[in-house]
Amino acid sequence: MARQHRRISHAHQNPGRALLKIVADEIVRVVGLPAGQRPRRTVADGFDYGAEITNGAAEEPRLRLARRMDLTGLPQHA
Repeated sequence: MARQHRRISHAHQNPGRALLKIVADEIVRVVGLPAGQRPRRTVADGFDYGAEITNGAAEEPRLRLARRMDLTGLPQHA
């Protein structure tokens, strides 16, 4: 919680620079994950407004659509 507060406070003081840092940190985190564990989508804005839950909920319908289109050979994750 304290880390999130610092990120938000920093974003208010210098929004452009703070956003670049948050995005850069998220890129480093995702690239550092092993293949197969990287998320299809990620949110890097410094606020937790439920986007991860929404992205997770959208995954199953996306997979169902791919199966209907006979695109089952597509990778599950990046």
